[in-house]
Amino acid sequence: MTVRFPKLDDNDNQIKDENNNPVYFGTTTKTKNLTLWVVGVDSVKYKRSTDTTWQTPSGTIYVPKGQTIQFETYKTPTNAPCWPENYPIWEDSATGTNTTASVDFNTISTSTSDTKKVTAKCGTSKKSVDVITYDFDSLTVKETAYTNNYITKPGSTESTLYVCHKPNNNTKITLSTNMSPNITSTSEMNYVLWSVEGNDANPSNGNFNGNSSEVTLIPSADLQHTFTVKAGLDINRNSTLEAGEVRETITVIVMSIKSFSITGQNQDGNFSSAYLPSDSEVCFSTDWGGSVKIKLGAVFYPNTPEVYSRACWTLNGDSTNKANGTYSNQPIEVTLSPLGNHEYTFKAGLDANYDGYLQTSEATHTIKIKILSVKVTPENAGGAVGTTPLTECMEGREITYTANIPSWTSFSENVKYKFCFKKANGTEDWNQIKYINANSVETTNVFSDYVSNSPSADANHHYFDTPVYVEATYKGVTATSNVKNIRVYRLYIMQFGDHAQSKHLKVCVGSNIEYEATASSDCQSWYWEMPDGVFNAWNISSNKKSGTDIKIPYSDLARASNSWFGDAYGSVYVQCYDGENTKYTFTGSKWIKVFFPPDVNVDGSTPTNDKPPCWFVFWKNGGVIENIGSFNFSQEELNGKYQNGQLYIGKTCLNKRTAIQLTRKVRSGYTSSTVTVTGNDEYIDAVAGTISHELYHQFTYTHTGTDDDGDMVTNSRENTPEKTHFPKTFIDDYDSYDLSSNIPGYSAYTRGDQEFRCRLENIHGKQSIDKSKDWAADNRNPLWK
Repeated sequence: MTVRFPKLDDNDNQIKDENNNPVYFGTTTKTKNLTLWVVGVDSVKYKRSTDTTWQTPSGTIYVPKGQTIQFETYKTPTNAPCWPENYPIWEDSATGTNTTASVDFNTISTSTSDTKKVTAKCGTSKKSVDVITYDFDSLTVKETAYTNNYITKPGSTESTLYVCHKPNNNTKITLSTNMSPNITSTSEMNYVLWSVEGNDANPSNGNFNGNSSEVTLIPSADLQHTFTVKAGLDINRNSTLEAGEVRETITVIVMSIKSFSITGQNQDGNFSSAYLPSDSEVCFSTDWGGSVKIKLGAVFYPNTPEVYSRACWTLNGDSTNKANGTYSNQPIEVTLSPLGNHEYTFKAGLDANYDGYLQTSEATHTIKIKILSVKVTPENAGGAVGTTPLTECMEGREITYTANIPSWTSFSENVKYKFCFKKANGTEDWNQIKYINANSVETTNVFSDYVSNSPSADANHHYFDTPVYVEATYKGVTATSNVKNIRVYRLYIMQFGDHAQSKHLKVCVGSNIEYEATASSDCQSWYWEMPDGVFNAWNISSNKKSGTDIKIPYSDLARASNSWFGDAYGSVYVQCYDGENTKYTFTGSKWIKVFFPPDVNVDGSTPTNDKPPCWFVFWKNGGVIENIGSFNFSQEELNGKYQNGQLYIGKTCLNKRTAIQLTRKVRSGYTSSTVTVTGNDEYIDAVAGTISHELYHQFTYTHTGTDDDGDMVTNSRENTPEKTHFPKTFIDDYDSYDLSSNIPGYSAYTRGDQEFRCRLENIHGKQSIDKSKDWAADNRNPLWK
């Protein structure tokens, strides 16, 4: 290499001659071979105090506030004999001219974009490492179950957190922290350390993820409920929360409720006390309709003003939670009204969420307060369908009495019910019938012994009175019910119903009725009728005490409407005279249900087109099935048809159907599709499906358009079905689902896609049914069964 050295002036500018040519030292050019090294910065590595080797950064490195990091720079080329004099130079966060630099990071980055650079420079060559310095932004300790019960540091003047102990369980707290800047998505959060001192579940330290960690607080055996929570950054990366690294300390005190204090007034006016643990039960009694006064209190731990200022009470979920607010146990007095509710839930606890209310059962203890107040009720007049409590009856009837304690939901032992009444002669004292142990809110007893076989009463009145009352005993507390007087006569309807099918309280027009009354043996001159209506809707007549020879005539059926059936005109009246010619009457008010014979016409003969069967007449008359009013009846052997613009329901429409599966023909571009058509309906459901079936036939004949395959389903509806339960069909094949090969009688049918959709309507488009208006005497009708 030839090297010439230019002559420079004092400003390092090259000197030139008069011809503007550069001037060099010497007058001749000399040549000498030299080795020249151009050195630059290759990389920068770092090392924490716990690292044994230098680390190559893969990106930004994160450093907790207060940590010192060593950096080392490496030259390029690596075989250069040395760095140039006074190089490398450290810049930005580092200083010096050595190959290593030590940096103390004490300034927190304002954001994840605010990096602190450490730069090594040699001439114009530079390499930098980006550093984020972070620290706690906030530290939160809160009770897991509640929103407002927490303490946050730094910046908070509070250093003690009060939380609530769960009954028979342990309290959970959530430990969490936010970092500044927000680096929760990096592994640095794994270097947040916590310790919970005084907790058996978390001895010493725990290396928790700092974003959110839950800890179960387990009180020690001596029930000391104070814990110390510490948190810090693992600056030395040794998984140990050292004293110098602890940033925040919080004291957690777990509050609890120790016992209840309950006093209540019984019937004798005295107060009884009970100091009870959680989930206990206490019972007081009162007369039916009376009230009970009780006092409610509780004892809390620890016994400090802070705890008692947050004491709360609720009774049956009363939203007006009453806070105690004093430094002692001061019970509150409450008056309970058994008529409204006989069982109360008393909760005492603490305002765990700092919002003035008693929160969930996790912060409370609960006790059941039962008020024993029993009521006796005789059965309803007219049997189970009656609404008026029975106060008089005819001899021979069994009377059911019910004793109840309204609104109880649980029982720790059986209730004992003692039913008592007087004999008909009125000379004996109250008589115990029996004890009944029942863990329920009611029990019944049937007085058949004395009422059915009582001695003769006053001959002038033919009745006697028997007063009935009940005593109920629960957990040693006894309450006495009201007294009910029953007057016993000697007339009652024992049986009235369809004879052929042994129905009770159900009759069918045109069918024989079995009837029977009970009365004293000398009764005669019997008379029966059904008296309801402006004129009698249903006509019966008999002059016997019992028999099977009366029926409602078809002439009543011919003038009836669907609204007549059921118990609309269901009263049955019976009358008789005793041997002294005293008249007795009994009317069961609308307790008989009247049905029509479904398979004959209203004259009782075989149906025709002009005189349809009763099921069609009365379902249509009563609008029992949606859109049945648009149909005529056909006596043909078919389910239905649409012909010459008219809709018909056929005589076989009630028969059971058979579901059929059809599969779309194989064709390119179409997935396999198998659907079920027609369904397995019968009776009224089959009729509802047939109506939908025939209405769709009508629809296709009145909504025409381009129809390439002539199946009466337009191309647009085959491509885009108008109902969600219709799958696509082919526009150039009138039988896309091969209906003609799978359903007998359709082998030459050219409108298979239309029939296919109609049969889907049987299942998916079935008309709505009001089955409460179906009064057909058909064993498939639930009302008739």
